[in-house]
Amino acid sequence: MAEFIESKLEIVMLPWLAFGHLIPFMNLSNELAKRGHKISFLLPKTAETRLQKLNLYPNLINFHKLTIPHVDGLPYGAETTADVHRSLESLLATAFDELYDEIKCFLQNLKPHFVFFDFACWIPDLALEIGGIKTLLYRFYERMKKGMTRCDSIAMKTCREIEGNFCNYISTQIEKPVLYTGPVISEPKNEPLEEHGLTNWLEKFEPGSVVFCAFGSQMILEKTQFQELVLGFELTELPFLLVVKTPEGTNSVEEALPDGFKERVQEKGLILDCWVPQLEILRHKSVGCFVTHYGYGSMWESLALCDCQLVLLPRPVDHIFNARLMEKQLKVGIEVEKDENDLFTKENLCKAVKCVMDKDSQTGCVVKENHKKWKELLSSPGFMSNYIDNFIQDLNELLVEKT
Repeated sequence: MAEFIESKLEIVMLPWLAFGHLIPFMNLSNELAKRGHKISFLLPKTAETRLQKLNLYPNLINFHKLTIPHVDGLPYGAETTADVHRSLESLLATAFDELYDEIKCFLQNLKPHFVFFDFACWIPDLALEIGGIKTLLYRFYERMKKGMTRCDSIAMKTCREIEGNFCNYISTQIEKPVLYTGPVISEPKNEPLEEHGLTNWLEKFEPGSVVFCAFGSQMILEKTQFQELVLGFELTELPFLLVVKTPEGTNSVEEALPDGFKERVQEKGLILDCWVPQLEILRHKSVGCFVTHYGYGSMWESLALCDCQLVLLPRPVDHIFNARLMEKQLKVGIEVEKDENDLFTKENLCKAVKCVMDKDSQTGCVVKENHKKWKELLSSPGFMSNYIDNFIQDLNELLVEKT
């Protein structure tokens, strides 16, 4: 067994065409390459430039550029979810599925030990046809059921201490092993926030006073909910930084702002419609609260690497599960109350922010103390690296279990 545990693996990464999936796969690739394993990372051409900056081991992580087929109704040149409105993502999925023959040829030539996938539920059948390739599903709910039935194992971006019971349940239901990678978070770069004047803007405010809100690249608010959001921040009377996509039915963030809002908040509120270095902002001394949709990446970054108070505003189903975990089980944040139509009001948003930000709030003290406890565990020496080491050992055991 020892010779297999020490052997170097050949791994193919095939994530869904969204940066919220590409980046976690990239982080895992870096951890595996750090230990000498070779990675072939399949991605669309337009995503290579952004991910190239995150590739810490270019001698071991090789990008293989995919040409996304054109599908009627899909804009020409669209290759990721960032290139299309969410109403067209089903067409992008159709284009992605048409990569079957190209990926089959690639795998036949390479013959890797493993393929890690999330969206491409046809990978297990393809690997079985080729033979000699193990497949691991790395967490994508919409196609999870089909992928689960044929893959060799499930790899979860989590740890036993937080989601052990859930993973045990999954393993029992599908009768397959669940492997833990740990949170797999990229190391903070401590880069200056010069772009968009963020450094100068944040430095104007007292430590721990700024509310930072970001929803990721795929969550787009309707105009009315966007207005409730910004008016809720105005009600808090705290400085706020909001990173948000242009609301539905409008041409710009500026156009969607409530009448007189910009004049009222003046320099106390900064609203951006662009990519920003989220982790660096979260770790800035002026930021004291993080309002987020609570995707998996944001969940782990906020829990393990920053001290901000957490306010949860989930929308998609998988994000709701994350929020319930954080509020009900770990008790490290507060979810914004919504009505029966899944809509929030400015008053409820303000209430949630004030609940964690007011120094005299008992709830705020409790979630802060719980957050501190979990951060100390997750950032303790060797915690994350041990998970990766054990994960690699599990992979090697998968290779030899039937020999």
